[in-house]
Amino acid sequence: MSVLKALVKDRCAVWLAVMTACIYLPGITWGLPHATNYERTHAWGNDDAAPLAALAEMHDTFVAPAPNRNVAYPWGHYFVMACAMAPYMAWLFVTGQFAHPTPTFPFGLVDPVGAFEVLGLLCRSLSIILGVAAVVGVYFGARGLWGRRAGCLAAVFTMLLFPMSYYAKLTNPDMPVLGWTSLGLAVVAMSLRGGLTVKRGLWLGGFIALAGATKDQSAGSFILLSPVLVWIQWKSGQADRFFGWHSKWASLAAALASLWIVYFMMSGVLVDPTRFGQHLEKLSSASTTRALYLRHPLTWAGAVHQLQDLFGYLLDVVSVPLFFTACAGILLATVRDRLSLVMLLSSVGFLFMLIPVGMSRVHYLLPVALPLTYFAAYAVDQALSSPALRLPAALAFGLMAGVLLLQTLDLTHDMLKDSRYAAGEWLDQRLSSGDRVMHFGYASKLPHLRADVRNLHIVHEKETISAIKANRPEFILVIPQDMNEGRQRLEWRNGVNSAISPFSRELFDHLVDGTLGYRLVKKFHAPRLISWLDRPFLSYASVNPPVQVFMREDRAGGLAAVEPWYEAPYGLAPGRVREVTADHPGDAVL
Repeated sequence: MSVLKALVKDRCAVWLAVMTACIYLPGITWGLPHATNYERTHAWGNDDAAPLAALAEMHDTFVAPAPNRNVAYPWGHYFVMACAMAPYMAWLFVTGQFAHPTPTFPFGLVDPVGAFEVLGLLCRSLSIILGVAAVVGVYFGARGLWGRRAGCLAAVFTMLLFPMSYYAKLTNPDMPVLGWTSLGLAVVAMSLRGGLTVKRGLWLGGFIALAGATKDQSAGSFILLSPVLVWIQWKSGQADRFFGWHSKWASLAAALASLWIVYFMMSGVLVDPTRFGQHLEKLSSASTTRALYLRHPLTWAGAVHQLQDLFGYLLDVVSVPLFFTACAGILLATVRDRLSLVMLLSSVGFLFMLIPVGMSRVHYLLPVALPLTYFAAYAVDQALSSPALRLPAALAFGLMAGVLLLQTLDLTHDMLKDSRYAAGEWLDQRLSSGDRVMHFGYASKLPHLRADVRNLHIVHEKETISAIKANRPEFILVIPQDMNEGRQRLEWRNGVNSAISPFSRELFDHLVDGTLGYRLVKKFHAPRLISWLDRPFLSYASVNPPVQVFMREDRAGGLAAVEPWYEAPYGLAPGRVREVTADHPGDAVL
């Protein structure tokens, strides 16, 4: 029976897919590119580079390679996004809205703003679909191990993990790779009970390959699982048969063949081997992360600090109650179902892969959290089977799922009411043709601006005062960034960096006191939906950041000066992570 038939026949899977889509869809339009010039072709989300990145990759592969192409990610997901966009691009071409393609903005598009919005939605739809796949995959995996109720419980926990709903709306590879990984783990879970058949081997190899062609780090989820699965297969089946469709080797051969064929196709080896080689070279370069971020050093003390941060992020993803419920499920499985503990090798493998990296982000822990939802569901499912524990288990499940749902709703509200929407509307009423808006950081993070408004990008803080005096822009926007001019990470969760980074306090005071000829006239930040909720941080200052607008004195007119923010008003708890950053290097500077 095919996966599609199994999905359609299982009503629980259908309802879980519908529920997941309903939770993830609100806010899908958040921060879509407002392509009024080349600098604004990127979405607000970090690494959310669609649609231009995928289109550029296809141009570089099938037309002419660019000398500075981005080879940090594998080729596969770019190709999948391009396939999703192809029908709309063909329609634009046929209707004359994309009649003369060019490599420079507006790329031959008659309406780049409208086209980029539609193309961005098409790419984000893929992330939604693969987010649903991640949830449904967990359902089938846990169902294969312990039954339908356990599958439903595990799927609900996975659906509400922080920040699943956020990354399901972005086009960076984190949600797509989680979807393929989850489907692969589902095949592993079913194989633990029913054996690794040839059909399952084909699916498993394909899913692992798709995950690897989306993001290389997915190998960590299977690096320890694979040899154990091979060993289990060796111990089972007909040991005297080495050939034939029903031999134990046939399923392993099918998995390997499927893996290599799909990977070679989806990683671009066949159509763009040069790009594949460049990607491997960049991946193997030790300076890839060291040159961009300060991080924990490669020492025993650094490894301990890295593990502390990883554990803190893991608690952010799963929540403290769900983590301890998963621990209870693991202990229970140690007594009642040791074979199922094999699934934990996925978490362990990925976690150990992260230790030498020396840095982390909250979404890095999603693959680690995925198998934990299995065991949290197992613990609740076993408790529900006991008449004495049924009521408290149901209440505990409701509370854990309820807290995670509230976190998701609160974050989604921040996306829907992002401060830059109101800031953009306010600026639009006061900007004139030819006006200039000065800012620090990427133009893609700005409120949406008209095509006749120019943005002035300041790269280094030491150049800011001279640039202000030389250009005298009509507006200056202060929006916190998570990196400084050297792309080293800033700790922006609390303190002055949460409101004015990467500006120094001294420079910001010069703007506030009027000595540079500007007045702080407006501040934007949407209040949280659930202010009392202990919601974790995202790893980037990207959703609903505080926006402070300075206006040149001769343009400010009767607008009164407002009190500045020296700390963001979002009211989130500091969190459990103390990662080394550029502004707090401590003794771990490289």
